[in-house]
Amino acid sequence: MPICENKLTFRPDGTFRILFLSDFQETYEEFDPRTLSGVNAVLDAEKPDLVVLCGDNCNGPAIHSADDLGKYLGRMLEPLVSRAVPFAHVNGNHDYDADVPMDEQLRIWQSFPGCLTAAQPGVPGWTNFCLPILASASDAPVCAVWGLDTGHAIEELRPGLRDEALLKGLPLPASIWDIVRFEQQMWYWMKSAELEKEAGRKLPGVMAMHVSPWEFDYMRRYPDELGVSGNTDEQYGLGALNSGIFATLVQRGDVKCVCTGHTHINTCDAEYCGIRMCSVGSAGYSAYGEDSLRGGRIIDLSEREPEKMTARMAYFREYV
Repeated sequence: MPICENKLTFRPDGTFRILFLSDFQETYEEFDPRTLSGVNAVLDAEKPDLVVLCGDNCNGPAIHSADDLGKYLGRMLEPLVSRAVPFAHVNGNHDYDADVPMDEQLRIWQSFPGCLTAAQPGVPGWTNFCLPILASASDAPVCAVWGLDTGHAIEELRPGLRDEALLKGLPLPASIWDIVRFEQQMWYWMKSAELEKEAGRKLPGVMAMHVSPWEFDYMRRYPDELGVSGNTDEQYGLGALNSGIFATLVQRGDVKCVCTGHTHINTCDAEYCGIRMCSVGSAGYSAYGEDSLRGGRIIDLSEREPEKMTARMAYFREYV
């Protein structure tokens, strides 16, 4: 269980703010100071009640031991820990590249004050969680923040395909990225139904994952029809298969916003089938991308109207 037992609660004025950050891909030795400068500036200006990290939180190949990861996270998480801001994270493909077992990675994350990330026994992935947000004047849940682990590379295409292609420098015949597995979707559905039964209604939710559902690509294909705002210059690195997670969310009907990373240049958002699709972009200046687009995404929630979530980008250039 997470070391931090803090409850997430709406402010007395009935507001709750989440900052989503993704794709730091920094290293301990060569941590670009502009990354932390931008994070510090946004935290001071926006004062989020929760920070959610959307994967590729480190440059995995540069992490060779648990000590390496601990030192790196100490630097990356310092802006949050020093301000006592609760946080949670989902894994990205580069987090799986680190030479540290995933269960050990989770224990290291949970050793930092404020970490709310959890794993679910018997469910694929190490960062599947549900965080209720309670009412300002009671312990009644109003909203929920979800995280789903999109894994590493899918081996069902053919065992060893990814490593073989990378070793030989060959183009891959299809996407290699993993998917949200059926067991994860079933866990989400059952947990959501449990929350509905306890609360007497469905709890509007916002969900984080690293690799985007296939439907996010509609923002590039149909920008005018969807009324897309933000940058759509990068092709989405989608999973090898359409897992059906977006259809699951639509049918369940509680998640109103999905925030994803993985594509560093896309900072777009649009509504489709009643769900706000939000690309977070990249926060790390050491990662590929455009420096003018570095930043995170703000989601504001209202206790009075929890279904009506607002989304906007927080570009570091606007704060530093």
